[in-house]
Amino acid sequence: MSAGGVNMRGDQKWPPQSVREAVAAENEARRLLAKGPACRPRKVHKDYTPFFAKHALTHNYPGYRAPPGTQHYEDHSGRSSY
Repeated sequence: MSAGGVNMRGDQKWPPQSVREAVAAENEARRLLAKGPACRPRKVHKDYTPFFAKHALTHNYPGYRAPPGTQHYEDHSGRSSY
């Protein structure tokens, strides 16, 4: 390919060469970071029960309320129509 001129293709002149080099260097750094260490550290399983015990909701707070219209019961049966 030629160095360009008046009738140069747009993707050959934009983005500028300095920006292309910066993006390429950033991508290479990202690729090296993604490789990471050969062995990853073991995942530590934390115990969150004290936190949930401290922030528990009151006993009369409804944990789940069925949306209106989803719990329709027929008059003649004790089962849901769902």
